[in-house]
This record gives sequence, C-alpha cells and structure tokens, in this order.
Amino acid sequence: METDYLLSPWTWATAALALAAIETLAPVAIFLCLAAGALATSLLLVVMPDIGWTGAIGVFSITAVISLWPIKRWYLGLKGSGAEDDLGARGAQLIGREVMLVSPIEHGKGRAKVGDSYWNVTGPDCEAGRVIKIVSVNDAELGVVPVDRPK
Repeated sequence: METDYLLSPWTWATAALALAAIETLAPVAIFLCLAAGALATSLLLVVMPDIGWTGAIGVFSITAVISLWPIKRWYLGLKGSGAEDDLGARGAQLIGREVMLVSPIEHGKGRAKVGDSYWNVTGPDCEAGRVIKIVSVNDAELGVVPVDRPK
C-alpha cells in the first residue's frame, strides 16, 4: 500500500529530527512543536504498530497542537516580564529621570541634555540650569516639571 511509510516509527523519528534541525535554522517554535508531534507518533507506533495511517496522522496532529500550549505560555511569559518592554522606546525609558535644562523653557518649550543627546521639552516656564524631572513622552518631545530641591 502507498501509505505504509506512514506506519514506520523510523519515518516519524526521521521527521522529528528533520523538524528539530529546521528549528535551529528558523527559531520560531512551530517546528519544535511539529517535531514533538512526530516524536510522539514514532513512540506510539513502536508500542501500537497497527493504529493505521489515520491514527498516525491524528496522533501527530493532536500532539503537535497540544505541544503549542506550553511553548506559548513560555513565550508570553518572556514578553510579559517587563525587562524589554521599553527596548525600542528610548523616551519611555527616561520617564522619572532628572536632568539639567540647557535652554530655558519659554512659552512652554525648551531643551534639555539627556545623557549625550539633546531633547525638546515642554513644561512650565523656568530658567536654564534648573533640574527638571521627565514625566511624559510624546514622540521626540519630553514632558517635564521642575524639581524643587529642599534648602
């Protein structure tokens, strides 16, 4: 019969290895799930060799889909950790930081030096040299408030 190759545990074991190898080239976890399904099918065919090709395809499909669940939870756990949430948003990383105003804020606009770069700032009017606190970010403009230092 032309589907006999689907009933060989070696076919499924080879497919599992090939899918795992593809995963190393394209790490998106989908191929890892497919490899887990192929491995489970291979192991089941060793124990129950007469489940038929529909059973083999069914086991492969079900275990591949089920193996997505823990990988999805792990991946979402990484994304929700908060460590890299502001990675591409430099301005969001600056909120709460205190910096020096380099040009006075007049009519609500001024400039501040943050690290080695200069940013446009908006806030209440105040003189140059004053310490200000970054409270918001709007595109490339920082919302600031003056810091009152106790004397």
